[in-house]
Amino acid sequence: MNVNLPKPALLAGAAALGAVVLWALLYVLAGSGVPHGTTVLGHDIGGLPPEQAQARLATAVGTKATVPITVTAGSSQTTVDPVKAGLAFDAAATVRNAGTRSLNPFSLIGSLFGGSQVAPVVKVDAARLDVAVAAVGTSVDKPGREGGISFAGGRATAIEPSAGTGIDRAKAAESLRSVFLRATTVKLATTALPPTVSADEVARALADFARPAVSGPVRLSVATVNVPVVPSTFTPYLAMKPDQGKLVPTLNGVGLKRALARPLAGVERPAVDAKFSLSGGSPSVVASQSGLAVPADQLAAAFLAALPRTSDRVAIVKLAEVQPKLTTARANTLGIKEKVASFTTYYPYAAYRLQNIHRAATLIDGTVLLPGEVFSLNKIVGERTAANGFAIGFIINNGKFEKDYGGGTSQVATTTFNAAFFAGLKIVTHKAHSLYISRYPAGREATVAWPSVDLQFQNDSGHAIIVDSSFTDSSVTVTIWGTKVWGIDSVSSARYNPRPYPTVYDATASCIPSAGLNGFDIDVTRVFKRGATVVKSEKFHTHYQPTELIYCRAKPGPSPSPSGSPSPSPTR
Repeated sequence: MNVNLPKPALLAGAAALGAVVLWALLYVLAGSGVPHGTTVLGHDIGGLPPEQAQARLATAVGTKATVPITVTAGSSQTTVDPVKAGLAFDAAATVRNAGTRSLNPFSLIGSLFGGSQVAPVVKVDAARLDVAVAAVGTSVDKPGREGGISFAGGRATAIEPSAGTGIDRAKAAESLRSVFLRATTVKLATTALPPTVSADEVARALADFARPAVSGPVRLSVATVNVPVVPSTFTPYLAMKPDQGKLVPTLNGVGLKRALARPLAGVERPAVDAKFSLSGGSPSVVASQSGLAVPADQLAAAFLAALPRTSDRVAIVKLAEVQPKLTTARANTLGIKEKVASFTTYYPYAAYRLQNIHRAATLIDGTVLLPGEVFSLNKIVGERTAANGFAIGFIINNGKFEKDYGGGTSQVATTTFNAAFFAGLKIVTHKAHSLYISRYPAGREATVAWPSVDLQFQNDSGHAIIVDSSFTDSSVTVTIWGTKVWGIDSVSSARYNPRPYPTVYDATASCIPSAGLNGFDIDVTRVFKRGATVVKSEKFHTHYQPTELIYCRAKPGPSPSPSGSPSPSPTR
């Protein structure tokens, strides 16, 4: 059966079919990539698949992301690193904004013939940008003068405020963000930076506080002390500081108390720490004593209260009881009850050696270490100088004998090292002599030199300890008292890796003769025991250089005389 459609219907159907065919053709021609004609900062990415477009932008635009931005503000200039400022180019987001093929026929036509300029997407780390802007401000801002009060010379003088110039932080951040990737220079506008303290506030502070403060002396009343304190004494510690637009008086109580040390000495009494007495062969506690002191904060408060007054200018302060750092009760709980270890070394007589050994031993005597504290010989003894009670004697420097202050101090260091060794305490740092000295235990000794070479050990016993020293004209002894934790054995290896000594002839006036001694290595093992049970061990390795055989004369000819042997080596 034949159906005859009306002519208008046929035309409409044909038009619809043509539109569908045209849309399909446009869809195919548009492709699946970025719309044709799309550019980002002049770089064409039209028609490219998104991945290729992103890669092109990362190379072409991304290189600009690391170029420093030159910033000018007024007459000042500086640079900003965009990476450190938290500015970054987001190529992927930029391509997404550019879009791809659309189902909309009008968009498809635009994809073929239109195209567009797409702005680059910038990622901003606001916190890092704020830091960068603050750094720019520090570089280019020209601060004015804050209003205030000067108390120089015991007088009150107004400091009139004045405005400065600087950048607007918020606008500067936006300017940096907007020029990023587009330009390498930016000019920032400057604005007035008003002071936080106004001229009116300066006038008020001058009238209400500053002028009355210096109008006369303040009478200090502490216990039996009643003395006038003139402005020139307290004004060096007086100031008026800005606080939310106001000038607020402050006074350094510690400084003022130091300035008033002489009158306060009559009423203050320092606290005395508990001590340990070792008389009678066992430790006992010497009681602590509390003290009396003027609290620095209360001294400052009393003066600040009196200063605004023009009459009845009295600062009344009460003495406060001060507790010692180590009280009797605390000392009795520290566990210093028995001899933990003791060691003695011996030495030949020399006047400098006696002086230096006795001085160093005296300085370390009575040192108390609480649990966890570290003994430092250099810190306790101090620099070896004449002013500190030391004499010039022989020392070893870079493997040679020389003269300097403190020769012999290492005798005390070696003795102390051995006492700590046998007490089972943790050796923090020590250094053996570079040359072997026969009166010391091989591999179990220590040298010191100010300030770099030190003997340090830590009190890891869990109880307090006290370092006790004594001496004669030929020996020094160091004893450690506390609570015995370990039994200690010392096991020494045989000497190995022998190194022969060289012979040196030195005709200079500074020559110091020395007998030759071969160098060697040795290992000493510290064995920690509880009863008969070995708990752990620790090895100390020592490398001794050979001691040169030094003749203080010119080198002889081919047949040297057997006479002329050097004198015995000087020792520390």
